[in-house]
Amino acid sequence: MSHAIPHDDMISAEEALIADVQFVIHNLMQDRSLSRADLARELGVSQARVTQMFSDSAKNLTLRTLARVFRVLGQECRVTCDRWDALLEEPRTSEEPGKKCPDHWSHASDFARMLELEDHLERVSRDAYAPLSNDNFQVNALAA
Repeated sequence: MSHAIPHDDMISAEEALIADVQFVIHNLMQDRSLSRADLARELGVSQARVTQMFSDSAKNLTLRTLARVFRVLGQECRVTCDRWDALLEEPRTSEEPGKKCPDHWSHASDFARMLELEDHLERVSRDAYAPLSNDNFQVNALAA
């Protein structure tokens, strides 16, 4: 049986995540002495689009956008959650002879391998599919 999460809790979770991401991006930009105009230039987007990323609504903060922003800032963006962090903190091997590792470690390990494979496939196919992308980062304005 599913339990509906109150709308206010959903909005609060969204706003908290957006604020956290904006804070991290802002600090990374400061570390590199990058202005919003500099970031826009490196991303190949307008300065207005970068300004939108820092607005209250921040509607263009997709995973694709975040991956590109963090790459430009010399970082790798990762997504995690409390459960995943807890799994990663647990020891992988048992100190006691004959005792098995927790069952969920085999799942976590499989998941990690799946992520590595996904990363590899993305790198291999990036060049082949880049010209076909309709992503706003690669759209040039048409002359009137």
